[in-house]
Amino acid sequence: MTGRQKSAASAQLMEHMSIFAEQSSIKALLQEYMKRVVLTKPDDPVAFLIKEIKENPHVPEGKTLEPDMRSAKEQESCLDVRALNTKKKLLRGIFDAHKKDDTVNRGELLVALSENPTILLEAFPRHATDLPRCIELMDAPRSGEITWKVYGLFDLLEAAAIDTLTHEELREALDLATEDEDDDAALRWASEPGVVVVDGRDRKDYEASHVPGAISMPYFDLYFEWRSAKYVALAQRVVASGRHVVCYANTGGTEGMGAGRCMRLCNFFYECWKVPVDRMHRLRDGYADWKKRGFPVSTVDSDEVTQPPRYVAAPREEEDDDDGASVATTATTVRAGAALDSALVAERFLRVAALDAGEARVHVAGPWGDGWVSAKCLHGPLALGAAEPPPAG
Repeated sequence: MTGRQKSAASAQLMEHMSIFAEQSSIKALLQEYMKRVVLTKPDDPVAFLIKEIKENPHVPEGKTLEPDMRSAKEQESCLDVRALNTKKKLLRGIFDAHKKDDTVNRGELLVALSENPTILLEAFPRHATDLPRCIELMDAPRSGEITWKVYGLFDLLEAAAIDTLTHEELREALDLATEDEDDDAALRWASEPGVVVVDGRDRKDYEASHVPGAISMPYFDLYFEWRSAKYVALAQRVVASGRHVVCYANTGGTEGMGAGRCMRLCNFFYECWKVPVDRMHRLRDGYADWKKRGFPVSTVDSDEVTQPPRYVAAPREEEDDDDGASVATTATTVRAGAALDSALVAERFLRVAALDAGEARVHVAGPWGDGWVSAKCLHGPLALGAAEPPPAG
């Protein structure tokens, strides 16, 4: 092989394999990738290796992928598309080039994706064809403008950058940007006797003020601890109660990230803990809107509540809210989380029943001091008369 000129594909393969060569054992890398070639017997070994390195990189035991320390010029010449930050940057570049006032035109977005298929193939190998197809099929308003920022569309699409979404989940995430109102579903939901309210904001925000009786489940704490027996026990009570779950985060329309965090919190209940989809909901505009409308707030930790407030829902099917829209039409039903107006929750859903003073306390992981929280914060129906949490599993 001495003196043979390397093909372009071979050169690309060597470049990709050398990115982390100084930080990891090159011998271990070569052994692993060669083993994959031998076991798979691909028709094009070079193309197979490039794909494996991009989509399923091997990290030798005891090693971690360190940050890419190459110069900016070197990185531009050969991006390490395995890096999550690189994928997010590429995705953001596609959107930012066409967004206008927190919206992006679906046609322009499809053109942007089709104009640079290399970005899709390298950054989103499993969704190179799914992204354009999902965008083309999603229900967009007549204006064609997709409010991707308001409904956390970009935040959810970032999950596609690490190839964790199925085609169906990706389609659902995109459809969240153009929810269709369902008056009948909203009225049916409004007849429910109570809900569990979950605060997904950071602990410091929860301590400053929150919806009375809301359970504090900071998203980033939950991200690392959702498999714990304590969180599983809490989730089992939610499922067994049969109640609806309303999640909220910092904000909705103006900042966008709160909506994405809220949707991911809904997905924890839906995907990880199997709370039925039709019981998962979120506040459309988050806690900021709740406060703006003047609804009750609390600074009392859930484990300190001795007498939960009682909200009585008055019939308001025909009454208008500040925007002139019927309160009964402010809820929309979509898969993996319906967006609810704050007024709808305050007047119809947040019906908290006072509980006996001798109520059981539930052991819950998270930011509740000693880890024990009064079941009062679970709005009564979740207590289930159990002094001990059910076994995890």
